[in-house]
Amino acid sequence: MSTVKLVNVGISLGSSYSRVSISSIIPASPSSFTFNSSVLSNDLGDRYTPMVVCEEDGGFVVGSAALKAAMRSKASSENKGSVLPASSIINNLNSKESDAFFAHLRDLAANASGLGLKSTDRLRVVLSVPDSTSESKISEIVKAVGSGFGKPSTILGVISESSAVCCAHGLTGSHDSKSPDTKTNWKTGVVLKWGTSGLTSTVVKRNGMSGAVSVVSTSSATDCGGEMFVDKMMDHCASQFKRKSGCDVWDSKKAIAKLRLAAETAVRTLARGSSASVEADGLMEGMDLRVAVSKPRWGMLAGSIVAKGKAAMEECLAKTGGKVDCVLISGAVLESPLAQEAVKEVFGEDVYRGATGVAVDEAVSVGCSLHCAMLVEAEQKGTTSLTETVKTVKDVNLGIAKVSGGKIEGEVLPVITPGSMVGVEITGTLGGIVKGGEVAVVNIGAGNSIVAKVGDCDEGSITVGLKLGEEGGLVVRVGDEIEMQC
Repeated sequence: MSTVKLVNVGISLGSSYSRVSISSIIPASPSSFTFNSSVLSNDLGDRYTPMVVCEEDGGFVVGSAALKAAMRSKASSENKGSVLPASSIINNLNSKESDAFFAHLRDLAANASGLGLKSTDRLRVVLSVPDSTSESKISEIVKAVGSGFGKPSTILGVISESSAVCCAHGLTGSHDSKSPDTKTNWKTGVVLKWGTSGLTSTVVKRNGMSGAVSVVSTSSATDCGGEMFVDKMMDHCASQFKRKSGCDVWDSKKAIAKLRLAAETAVRTLARGSSASVEADGLMEGMDLRVAVSKPRWGMLAGSIVAKGKAAMEECLAKTGGKVDCVLISGAVLESPLAQEAVKEVFGEDVYRGATGVAVDEAVSVGCSLHCAMLVEAEQKGTTSLTETVKTVKDVNLGIAKVSGGKIEGEVLPVITPGSMVGVEITGTLGGIVKGGEVAVVNIGAGNSIVAKVGDCDEGSITVGLKLGEEGGLVVRVGDEIEMQC
């Protein structure tokens, strides 16, 4: 059993920003423990890092410094939707730029934890990716982060953003479920992730017998992303600037880049305050930009975008039959009172909103570090094999299929895919079942080999729930009954 101090790191890799958090274990009694998590700030005091890298003076600068460096070099952009031509990490994985970015996150975690740069091998990491990320992209990300950290084995696994949010709020059994602000009797929940690329709504259910969380459905709306709020602010400020100065910001690519940075700051400020000032010195032809935006004015400007997000939530609610008793929110857009009010209007004010103290825009990274702490704690206590647990986090690829004569009939429906979270039940439904027929749990990653069978099925359709245990085992559930454990 290892006694070396390991640091539990969670990294949220969004579309535009990354966040890093660290979790530590706090003994509550001789037989139980809780977790404490903190999101790290960089040298500028920001608790997030823009996912961009820029080359300067023969080296690389990362995040906000990269954006400023690119402006100093008078970099151009292709259109107003692009911030700068600095490398976007997700689109340039396994490159010198991505190595520099992930090494920056590594150093941030090492210094904040007190390990120092000479002991980065003690870092252990769980990553999150958007729910729609493909398996091939996940593999690329794991390889790139491992390269940047200098030790691939540092990366314990990858989980979806919705799973990370559930973990942060204690709904997956990853930390002490007896916490006074953790509800244990909810049945149907919705996880909302509203960030740069759009709004993702995930419907989850809780099995009353096992307490497992099942992912029922996931849908995304891309017509209400965070970038659209920034674009709306830019349009308003550009119009005001032209009216006062006669200069058209859209004629200068450098001015566009400066305006976007100022607009992003203002949108974040309005999420917490009653007003904001969009400011950019020397925006164009030596003239400064100063535009005050009140919260009511911002509500008018952004109202149409919020309405699209609200419509997506209403569609999600309809999928549940109108019955939801738990709503968890995450993502920078949902920091805004405008967006939060839309959530209340759709789901009501009486639904459980998760554990207190979990910041909306930081829930994903916190959930990752909590899950990492769970894995490391289990290994160091000798209660499970970390090798096997890691395997269940990122490598297992299971599905369900109809069986006839001991052979798979038709296509295999994927259920647990690489990146699925340990301890979270995921369901799949097959139709066209004949009375007395069989359904098999299939290991897709091993040539569609049959792992287990469920027999004597009723005619019609069947819903099978699969849950990966912390010790690498598999629980198969049909309806409210546990069929088998293997």
